Amino acid sequence: MSQHPRFKAALLTFALLVPTVVAISTAQAATLPPNFSDRVVFSGLTNPTAIQFADDGRVFAAQKNGVIKVFDNLADTTATTFADLSANVHDFWDRGMLGLALHPGFPANPYVYALYAYDAPIGGTPPTWGDGCPTPPGPTTDGCLVSGRLSRLTASGNTRSPRPPTRTRSGSSATVCATRSG
Repeated sequence: MSQHPRFKAALLTFALLVPTVVAISTAQAATLPPNFSDRVVFSGLTNPTAIQFADDGRVFAAQKNGVIKVFDNLADTTATTFADLSANVHDFWDRGMLGLALHPGFPANPYVYALYAYDAPIGGTPPTWGDGCPTPPGPTTDGCLVSGRLSRLTASGNTRSPRPPTRTRSGSSATVCATRSG
């Protein structure tokens, strides 16, 4: 019987401290250091994974689903779709568009490089799984086999050249949920 009041006291102390700790954590997360500000620069993006700034002022934004958008400058509020690779991108769990880079000489060398989870095994044709991973094999059991792909896209203004992407590197298959590219 003597432990019952101690248990109640401990439970009450825990119940009172948890909201205090959560409130402190939330307040600290919202407080910015001096000379920093927090504002939305680009909206209308779905799960952006990479941003690249071109020397000519354009801003390229990659979305997890494989869509690459371009803004004319930091003041532009309406993006143009530069490329839609969603038919090739396996957008499931931690997979999708993984990286984006501009050629160091961009825009004189108008190449945009996209790294993504390719929705097919090495040598296969997408889409293999679509944007899911059914059971079997299951997302956490045997996994859906995909591969990594690095594609070079050619820019023509704010859109991709109609030429198909150049596959610069393909390999390193991935299973379960871990995405490995190389």
